[in-house]
Amino acid sequence: MANLERIAYMNHRIKTRGFVTLPIGEYHNEIISRVMKYSPECEIVSPPSLRKEWLDHIKSIYEKYCK
Repeated sequence: MANLERIAYMNHRIKTRGFVTLPIGEYHNEIISRVMKYSPECEIVSPPSLRKEWLDHIKSIYEKYCK
């Protein structure tokens, strides 16, 4: 069974901040893809390791398609 992790998020469109507890596996790909679905209105705030992974993902997309 996957571990549960509490994730903080910010929804800029409706100006709310909240928390969600999701089961996660070894990788955060599913969580990142869920957040990307609502971009740019939503962002991962914490945990810091997940936020960094999410920002690295955005950076790699930018470097691949926008340069």
